[in-house]
Amino acid sequence: RFAHELTALTRSQVTFVSGGTSTGTTLERAGDLEAVLAALAGPRAGSDEELERGKVFEVRARGGVALTLARALPGSMPGRRQLYVMQRSLDAETAFLRAVQASLAGLGLLALLLAVAAGIVIARRILSPVQRLVQGAEAMEGGDYDYPLEVHGGDEIARLARTFEDMRGKQRAHVASLEELARVKSEFIAVASHELRTPIGVTVGFQELMAQGALGPLTAEQREALAAIRRSMETLTKIAEDATRMAQIDSERFELCSGDCDVRALLEAAVRAALADAQGRSVEVLIEAADDLGVVRVDGPRLQQAVVNLVQNGIRFTPDGGRVVLRASQDEHALEIAVSDTGIGIPRERHADVFERAFMVRSSHHHHSSGSLEFNSAGLGLGLSIAAGIVRAHGGTIVLESAPGRGSTFTIMIPLGQDEALPVAA
Repeated sequence: RFAHELTALTRSQVTFVSGGTSTGTTLERAGDLEAVLAALAGPRAGSDEELERGKVFEVRARGGVALTLARALPGSMPGRRQLYVMQRSLDAETAFLRAVQASLAGLGLLALLLAVAAGIVIARRILSPVQRLVQGAEAMEGGDYDYPLEVHGGDEIARLARTFEDMRGKQRAHVASLEELARVKSEFIAVASHELRTPIGVTVGFQELMAQGALGPLTAEQREALAAIRRSMETLTKIAEDATRMAQIDSERFELCSGDCDVRALLEAAVRAALADAQGRSVEVLIEAADDLGVVRVDGPRLQQAVVNLVQNGIRFTPDGGRVVLRASQDEHALEIAVSDTGIGIPRERHADVFERAFMVRSSHHHHSSGSLEFNSAGLGLGLSIAAGIVRAHGGTIVLESAPGRGSTFTIMIPLGQDEALPVAA
């Protein structure tokens, strides 16, 4: 009866043992009781000292494996091995643990799903406005300052969006002012260059009359002065023409007039024009190209000017004793003209800037210019910019290869068979 009461309290099977014999048990199978007695008689039960403290071990029977606790009865006589044994099915215990594990796994999965859902909501709440800001920045880079941001609220992202909106408005106003300034500047240069032609023409006309003696006889000193005036007027005329052309390129009003052009004749004319401004220089200019380069359809005078500017640039920055070489080739797809010199070269970090206007001019107060191609003189710095504008108007490109002390090579590449694109401004 006592064993059954313990079973009800502990939910375990209880057996009392005295001297290796069962004095009471709640086990229903005889085989289970025999397995318990055999286990207590074996080494798994341990010594009497261990049983005094209580020993836990497993008992295997036909009913399965039972987790067994054996301990001496309090107050029992030593050596009599009077014990109480409590057993619970190991399968039942592990089934409970598995059920707990399954419940915990389910709770974990539910928590994971909730976390993922919360993460998606938070990500959409944060990343979507950030993505709109990125798209707005990309649109602003392309000139669109009205891309809708659609970011609302009072959090940090919304404040960032409002700050971005304010910055975008200021940037739009700044860009508009710069564009207006560039337009006004180009118009001023164009008007000023045009207006210069009248006084230049009058001055040149009177200079020619005086040089011819139409206004009276001249002394030798007067003729030298008139020659100096003539040279100065030619330089001023070239400056006005370059400024006008640069203004046309900047305002995208630079129009081409295409026609058949002999490439070899173009190179020879360019060399003659460049050498005309190189009086007193000892720089050899050579053409290393075939005589039968053929005919291409381009704006010959404008392309010749681009080549002249490149040759003059080579002469200007090549010391006496050096040389400038022109090479050219063409096929059915492109015309290629390369101008190489043995000059001072250009550092790589400045390659991207050489075609910018006034690249060589660093200070208007310390600017040294020359009507001729004196070595290392600055000029106005428009020659390469104009050459690049002419080539771009033809749909082509200029590539620079240069290093300090190794000279420079400017290569013009113009695609052929694109007549319909030639009238378009640069």
